[in-house]
Amino acid sequence: MNKIIFSLIAFIFFSYHANAQAPANDDCASATILNVNTDLSCTLKVPGTLSGATRSNVVSGINGFVPNNDVWYAFTATSPNHKISLQNIQGTNVRHYIEILVGNCGELVPITFSPDSSIPLTGVAIGTTFYVRVFTFRPTSGSFEICVSTPPAITNDECTTAIDLTVNPDLNCTSMTSGHLIGATNSGSFGNLAPSEDVWYSFTATRPIHRISLNN
Repeated sequence: MNKIIFSLIAFIFFSYHANAQAPANDDCASATILNVNTDLSCTLKVPGTLSGATRSNVVSGINGFVPNNDVWYAFTATSPNHKISLQNIQGTNVRHYIEILVGNCGELVPITFSPDSSIPLTGVAIGTTFYVRVFTFRPTSGSFEICVSTPPAITNDECTTAIDLTVNPDLNCTSMTSGHLIGATNSGSFGNLAPSEDVWYSFTATRPIHRISLNN
């Protein structure tokens, strides 16, 4: 009885993948070109899916693993710093990984990866072509949208260039200042703390007690 059930499940699994058509960007050589946004918005984005995607046999930077399935994208850096994001992820509850690689198809070198929905790319040479691989370690038929955005230049990377914040008169954050850490550097250790990167702000107290909040 156990052998019959196992064979039936294996047949259904094989049939499901055999009937699914592979995406057009199933391989590095047919990577979909991404247009780069000039700010942190994702106005320019393209839809994607891993449904029917196959294994590319390109070793991942994640401990040398080979993903179960993957799709490919490419873009040319227009700034030293970018952010690659996945949005509107739909489908089965499977973690989507983003991996950034450089080189030519067949000779790609992994740079960085993330199991989150976005990944920063910092300190790169403008004009360099990067490949983006979206993959999972389990079969999935979900969909997503992908974009490349560009953060504004950081002007408050050091304490001496801290941005002055406006103090709100109540607990509402009506007046807020936008910020990001993409491309920020390390200003040094503080006791036992050694930040990877930091940005700086300042404010003048208007009452004995204040609350500082990070939103969005």
